[in-house]
Amino acid sequence: MVIAIEKELEETKVKWQQTQEELDKTKSELHDVREELERSQSQLDEVLGELEQTHFELHQFKEKGQQHQSEANGQVKQELAETKAKLQETEKLLQESQSQKETEEFKAKWQETQQKLDKTKSEFHDVREELERSQSQLDEVLGELEQTHFELHQFKEKGQQHQSEANGQVKQELAETKAKLQETEQLLEESQSQLGEMMGVLEEYKSQMEQTMGALEESQGKLQQKHEELEQVKGELAEKQLGVESELHKELEETKSQWRETEELLEKYQSQLEETMATLEESLSQLDSNQKELEQTKFELHQVQQTAKKTQPSGFLYQKIISIDSSCQEAHQKIQELSKTNKEQIDYSDESRLFKINNAVVKPIEIKSNYEWMGGVCFPENMPGVFRHRRSGKLVGKNEPIYIDRPEIVDNSKEVNVIDNSKNQTYSSNFYQGTYIYAGPLIFHFGHVLTESIHRIWAFNPKLHDGLVFALPVGSNSASFNPPQWLIQILKIFNISLEKCIFVIYNCTFENLIIPEPGSELSVGVKEWYCSYLERLQQRILEMTNQLRKEKQDLKLFFGRSHILLRGGVAGEKYLENCLLNEGYVSIQPENYNILEQLSYLISAKKIIFVEGSAIYLLEFLSYLEADIVCIPRRGNNVNFYPHIYNKCSNYIIAGGVDNAMRLGAYNTKDAPYSISIAKNPFQIVESLRNQNFAILENWREDDFLAQENSDVMAYIDRGSKLLKNQNKVYCLAVKEKYLKMRTTLKDNSISNIFESKEITTRDGRLNQLATINESFRYLEIGVSEGKTFNAINIKSKVAVDPKFQFNTGEYATENINFLEVASDDFFRNYAQEYTPFDLIYLDGLHTFEQSFRDFCASIACSHLKTIWLIDDTFPGSYAQAQSSHQRCISLKKVSGEKNKSWMGDVFKVIAAIHDFFPQYSFAHFPHHGQTVVWSKWRENFRPKWNCLETISRLEYSDFLELQTSLFKREPYENIFERIKKDLN
Repeated sequence: MVIAIEKELEETKVKWQQTQEELDKTKSELHDVREELERSQSQLDEVLGELEQTHFELHQFKEKGQQHQSEANGQVKQELAETKAKLQETEKLLQESQSQKETEEFKAKWQETQQKLDKTKSEFHDVREELERSQSQLDEVLGELEQTHFELHQFKEKGQQHQSEANGQVKQELAETKAKLQETEQLLEESQSQLGEMMGVLEEYKSQMEQTMGALEESQGKLQQKHEELEQVKGELAEKQLGVESELHKELEETKSQWRETEELLEKYQSQLEETMATLEESLSQLDSNQKELEQTKFELHQVQQTAKKTQPSGFLYQKIISIDSSCQEAHQKIQELSKTNKEQIDYSDESRLFKINNAVVKPIEIKSNYEWMGGVCFPENMPGVFRHRRSGKLVGKNEPIYIDRPEIVDNSKEVNVIDNSKNQTYSSNFYQGTYIYAGPLIFHFGHVLTESIHRIWAFNPKLHDGLVFALPVGSNSASFNPPQWLIQILKIFNISLEKCIFVIYNCTFENLIIPEPGSELSVGVKEWYCSYLERLQQRILEMTNQLRKEKQDLKLFFGRSHILLRGGVAGEKYLENCLLNEGYVSIQPENYNILEQLSYLISAKKIIFVEGSAIYLLEFLSYLEADIVCIPRRGNNVNFYPHIYNKCSNYIIAGGVDNAMRLGAYNTKDAPYSISIAKNPFQIVESLRNQNFAILENWREDDFLAQENSDVMAYIDRGSKLLKNQNKVYCLAVKEKYLKMRTTLKDNSISNIFESKEITTRDGRLNQLATINESFRYLEIGVSEGKTFNAINIKSKVAVDPKFQFNTGEYATENINFLEVASDDFFRNYAQEYTPFDLIYLDGLHTFEQSFRDFCASIACSHLKTIWLIDDTFPGSYAQAQSSHQRCISLKKVSGEKNKSWMGDVFKVIAAIHDFFPQYSFAHFPHHGQTVVWSKWRENFRPKWNCLETISRLEYSDFLELQTSLFKREPYENIFERIKKDLN
């Protein structure tokens, strides 16, 4: 065998030497080709470079081959030498061996040696195959070189052929050039002949020109004769013009006479127009009277309805309503008739909402109280109340409007002073010429400007009016007055420049001042006729915010006040804000955004939660918002907000109700707008947010909220005391005393009476409560993970199933507590039949509809008539959380900025499937965390909603939201536990 290997090596060496010779021969040929290429044209340089590269690679390959061959030969020789030595040693040992045992050992060694030889042969075979591959590659390279050489030879022959063809072509072109030159000489001779002929023609032309000059002289004489005739005609025309002028003068006198007749007709028409206007004013007055009568009648109807509900029998109420309704119909009929009579004489939507005052006096505003101030426009007694500055009487417990402005006697003897931004100076004059629109008072409070200073601007037209007039508070400094940036931004939305605005700080008079009816009033809200204007304004805002809204879709916003604590807020709101941020809400502090940015957020929002404050008044720019809005109140009524919001959004609620809000007072006065407030029962706010699907608030803990509340109240008092310095701090102490007293009184109602046990708000607390209903003895949990819930369940026999436990199960495993590290499908297929049916089953496995529904269906085989199921993650908190793919959930949260890490998947579809295909099971939804409990009880009036599993599998998060008031309506704990206990017993 060794001899054969040596022979094969010798043959390999011979082949390698042959290859080497062929390589040397190739190198020689390449050298010759290179010398030939150096003498060829420059276009072959690139080919030479490639050949040189190929030569270099061949040289490297050769060296590698030699090195590899040398290593292979050395290795083979070494192994052969070792093998020979072992053979000699084996033979020697065999000869010296006498016992059979030693012979067996030698045989074993021989077999081992034989195996090594076989291995060596195999390795040598591999080496030989590699050499053969190397030879094959060399053959391919040589073939490529031969092809290159052949192509170079062809290229050379083509070059020579091209050179020969080029020489022949040059000779042919030279012959053609000579022939053309001969033709050119011949043409030159012909041209000279033609030139001689042309000279003769020119001589003839000269003779003809002389004859033409004679004819021209003759024509000139005739032209002079014609000129004399023209002068004669001009004289005749002058005589005729005198006659025409006389006739025109006569016609002019006749026209003047007709004009005088026309003026008389115009005067007559003007008189008729004045009579018509008088009739119109009388009609308007009658219409206003009828409108007031109708409003009063409606108010009486409302009062009667409220009173009748409490005191009168239904028959009496019905008769009273019939009587009032009849009055309403009569009033409405009168208004319709009056409107029909005047429809051709007035534009009811505009002109009837404008009141004009000539030589109008406007004074700065002097605030007397919350509901009374002096100044503004001095109006006549006959000005209808609709043009005055008023608010709803509900602010002070009245049903009729409150007129804030108080009439004053006009004193035109005083100097007129006005800030005119067009010239940026203060004027002193008794008269301000032009026509102006009165916008109203401008008290520099963001909320009051939006509700009381912008709703007359609808009437301003820069083409018709000279300016927009605002009355500033008394004491405003004309020299240092600078409008705030937010006011400039508001004016820009109305497309009004600051130069068009006049800010009155002293008494001033305007030649013509128009008082428009405000389209909205504080605590009254928007008027119906004003909505069309707001729709146009909203369209303009949409265009202005188009770029700002591109990355804002389906937002959930929170407008809080914790960053401006001394300006009033709800103590503890920072804790609530953090809980909402964890559920994807975006916290907006208006001071950090301009007006258009704030509007872009509002327009893009689907849910808005705001602590009662001015920020929400940006809705005054909008007609409607596709959003649900909730207010967290700071005082015992919502009259300042409700009329401005409820009809501009999909749904408006007051979290916890206004009765839940309690003001503690202000640090510097007994009761100021900036008073700090608390929620009597904080959980009522949480419950409102949950019931209306604004938030889940899974991690809400009332103790933590109350700790934040206490911290906020103490911080409010501390900061207020520092501002007061040496002043009386009695109000700060009063706030503290009131808080401590109230919270002590309210503590039992706000905490201990919410549930029978605080444990009910945890997963294990709910499961243990369910276990007491059917006296559970056997418990199954699918999806255990870290085991926090499983290990806290107070049941004797428990089974945990999870593909990969995230804790040391050995610390908890006993004879009655089993941990199976398998997939749920594997458990139900191979292990479930070994266990007695379970009393309580908790499903918290993979968060997909397919897997969760499969787990539920499979678990039915492990149940009995009193088994209770608890299914987790049935209430996703956002579109991202409802994705069946965890990766997609993470991606969407990155885009939306949602911070909550929860992933609930599309498990909610399991409830839809149970509803349609398992009528023998009832189910209910807990108010916390998003869990559904299922138990054995036939549902009454069963009717499938979809009746198709595929349709159910295609449900979206939007479908889940639409089913909140029906299929996914939450219930209080006590109701659910009572139902289950009743049904199972």
